[in-house]
Amino acid sequence: MTALSEYYVVDRVKINQKIYSLTRRDSLKDGKIAVVNKYKAIVIAKPDSAFDEKDKFIIDQFIMRGGKVLWLVDPVLASMDSLQKNNESMGVANDLKLDDQLFNYGARLNYNLVLDLNSAPIPHRYRTHGEPASD
Repeated sequence: MTALSEYYVVDRVKINQKIYSLTRRDSLKDGKIAVVNKYKAIVIAKPDSAFDEKDKFIIDQFIMRGGKVLWLVDPVLASMDSLQKNNESMGVANDLKLDDQLFNYGARLNYNLVLDLNSAPIPHRYRTHGEPASD
């Protein structure tokens, strides 16, 4: 958010089923009222709870009015902290209830974990010969 705010006006928005959280009403010259997007783009970054149908509808209407969405979603929760103490970890599906909506946009979340030993090594403390065990 800090990096983006150097170049853009950035707001934090919680939709919370509020129909005008991403849009506003504008008056036209002929006296009619139009609903327009407040923002050009939104970033949905690491959501931690499931989306309800009304919030998904509000996001969909934002997109239908020309808004852009950057989805930064973790479909599997896996803690790197546990790997520093143990040689194993468990990934748990993070069901955000977005599969149907993203499928309509031509995207799919895969619930797979990829093991890459060279990408982000996790430091382990190895004992040298003769050193007492610390645990």
